[in-house]
Amino acid sequence: MSLVFFSVPSVALAMRSVVLLCKHASKANYIEKIAKYRLAAQKFLVYGRLVKQATLTPTPKLIRVKCTESRSYTLETPAVQAYLWETPDGSMGLFCANLMNESQNITANFTLGNETWLCSKIDENGKGESIPETYSGKVSLLLELGPYEIRVFEFDRQSK
Repeated sequence: MSLVFFSVPSVALAMRSVVLLCKHASKANYIEKIAKYRLAAQKFLVYGRLVKQATLTPTPKLIRVKCTESRSYTLETPAVQAYLWETPDGSMGLFCANLMNESQNITANFTLGNETWLCSKIDENGKGESIPETYSGKVSLLLELGPYEIRVFEFDRQSK
């Protein structure tokens, strides 16, 4: 008898968890993706330093995000964000995120040193895919970001 008494709340709790998980599955997937990219780009995001926010053209529209810390408030933030980071070894990283459920075509504008830089696109598992172009000075990088897409680029000085 007591076994049934204890199992009913357990089943109810499990069912509630399944319902909540389904209701918030896309949010949970996005948070998981952010965590994977944070790990893949840890040399920038954990051990590096934030250099500056890239200038985006066209200017992304603002979205309203509800935040709940110790109190609840609403924040307006650009729908697409891109930040330039520098690692202790001098390489640079560009971390880009689309915070909307619709595709965005945007150009990230930022400045690297006058040396020649090689670029790799880093996936969520930390694997790099070389981009055949080299960059120097002022950079304009076209980003075609899908819904809730994250992209990380690594720029390394080309050895002479």
